[in-house]
Amino acid sequence: MKLNKIDKILIFFIIVSFIASLIGIANRINAEKGSNTIDVVLDYPTTKQLSSMYGKSIYETVTALHNAGLPSIAICEDTLQELNSEGRVALYSGSSLLSSQDPYFPYLKDFLKEGEITASTTVAITKEKNLAARIIKNLPNGSKLYHINDLYYITTPSAITTASMYGVGFDDRKIAEFKNMGLNIVLRPVFSPDNNNMEDLEDTIKKYNIKEVIFYGAPIVGYPDRLNELANFFNKNHIVTGIIETPIQKGIYKQQGLPELMKLTHYSVARVYSIYPLEQLKLTPQEIFNRWFRSIPDRNIRIIYVKPITDPTATYQENIDTNAHYIKKFVTLWSKKGINIGIPQPIKEVNINTSLLILIYLGSIALLLLYLEKLFRMKYILIWFVLLAILGGGATFVSKGVMEKGTALLAATTLSIVASFVLLLYLKRFYGKKVSVTKLIFYSIVSSFIVFIVCIVGGIYIGASLSDTPYLLNLDMFRGVKLLYTLPFFFFVLNYLYIFGVDFSDNTPKKGYYNTMEEIRKGWDIPIKAGHIVIFSVLALALFLYLMRSGNTGISIPSIELKFRAFLEQTLIARPREKEFLIGYPSIFLAFLAAYIPKKKYLFGFLFISVMGIVSILDTFSHLRTVFLISLYRSIFGFVFGIIIGSIIILILYILIKSLKGYSK
Repeated sequence: MKLNKIDKILIFFIIVSFIASLIGIANRINAEKGSNTIDVVLDYPTTKQLSSMYGKSIYETVTALHNAGLPSIAICEDTLQELNSEGRVALYSGSSLLSSQDPYFPYLKDFLKEGEITASTTVAITKEKNLAARIIKNLPNGSKLYHINDLYYITTPSAITTASMYGVGFDDRKIAEFKNMGLNIVLRPVFSPDNNNMEDLEDTIKKYNIKEVIFYGAPIVGYPDRLNELANFFNKNHIVTGIIETPIQKGIYKQQGLPELMKLTHYSVARVYSIYPLEQLKLTPQEIFNRWFRSIPDRNIRIIYVKPITDPTATYQENIDTNAHYIKKFVTLWSKKGINIGIPQPIKEVNINTSLLILIYLGSIALLLLYLEKLFRMKYILIWFVLLAILGGGATFVSKGVMEKGTALLAATTLSIVASFVLLLYLKRFYGKKVSVTKLIFYSIVSSFIVFIVCIVGGIYIGASLSDTPYLLNLDMFRGVKLLYTLPFFFFVLNYLYIFGVDFSDNTPKKGYYNTMEEIRKGWDIPIKAGHIVIFSVLALALFLYLMRSGNTGISIPSIELKFRAFLEQTLIARPREKEFLIGYPSIFLAFLAAYIPKKKYLFGFLFISVMGIVSILDTFSHLRTVFLISLYRSIFGFVFGIIIGSIIILILYILIKSLKGYSK
């Protein structure tokens, strides 16, 4: 293809934009590589339940798991409900105490003023002086403490169902005991109106040199009027805030105040993975472990929140051995992969420079226009470029977030289209040539490598455009993935028409290129035959299964495939995607075999399926929570495995074709 002056201008912007994207992705990689530590945090309440089931001390249980490699334990802030369950506090509603049958009421009615206790009042009674002082200090304004006959009565003007869930400070005895065992302590503070318990949180952090906090419930401590104060304290003391991936980040419920706190602390956060207790009951221990393990590379999780695996039919020791085995296995495997175990290091805050974003956008539209110029013989390209440049520049300053997502979608779809376009161009040079199996495999590998490089460039564009920290933490997401799943297939058909034409019966296409619009009109006029229906039904089914297997919803994955995935995850740095090495690249090899025969209809079918692999590579880089280098390693492994499988398939089929009776060169 000859290049005119306008083409050269567009290519200049493409080159400049690629350099800009390299700068952007380098900044992202630099931020991500510092986050190389993961923590395994044991949940105190469920561990206590496991211990109590067998009449064991929680400290005995935790010691066994700590010896297996468990580094941390999460301690929740006490609530009146928890203290009541421990027997340290007796909790009553006002309506209960006002009943004449209650034994405590005679003491109160002589001491309290009339109307001090109402039906909506909550009263906590304890014998412990220090505990009473801690409770009253942390409860909301309007709460009162009374000392009557060696008992301490704490009243708070809230219904018992609400007041029982208020945070009333941390138990120093628990924290000190686990700290002395060598465990890292993760605090789980609980909201209380008026935020009087915030001082207790800060004092506990300073006293025990705490570095990790995972807020419990909604809203968070400090909300709504003390978030700046809390953020300043967290920044000063280098506190890492754990953000729970499920259910919070899936939108099931939100922790009010957490988004604001994350911004104020410059995203000094670590993503937490936890399995629902009811969901965990349905999983085998191996499946639970696989989820823990997979969450690190796939979701950029840095805190695994462990609720002990419990089998009621097993003995205490069997349960302990099961948990110890998988904790030790998890820690050992990741340590061998070069990951540190301990307090996680947050990703450094990253914000893509507006100038870089605009340059990436300009290069993306330049590439798209260059493509459209060739495909549709489009005119006034430079005018279109200027108009789109002005539009994009204005959009950047109106809403940078929209521009980031738009640029990523534009780059991803354009590069996927260009990948199939380049593949078709290369394949046409080979079409109809009778070569040895060695050369056939060589050409297939070269074309696969070209596709791989084009897709990696697309991944760099995506990763650079959406490199702001909220994307990396999955607080904001790339919204264009569904379009990325479908548009490349539509444009592949147009690419095919431009390079090979619409007539499947003509197995000797012309040397030049076809008029795309004319070929579309020809295709519209072709009578539909039974063979066409069969072919397109097969392709439609393949596309349907592909779409159903993509994203977070769709058809379930067979257990044998899950086991295969787990094997790859635990063996390699990053697991390659099946759509690439089992479908995408082998389909390219089969397309070259179809060109060797030659049969255009088979060529079209295999190339159509190969687009799944192209989209899969770009989709890999669209999962922004995954570290960029992990996505790169995943794609490299996919390429290597894909060309090996493709080469084996071609070798076998080539021999079979050559041995067929009547086959001639």
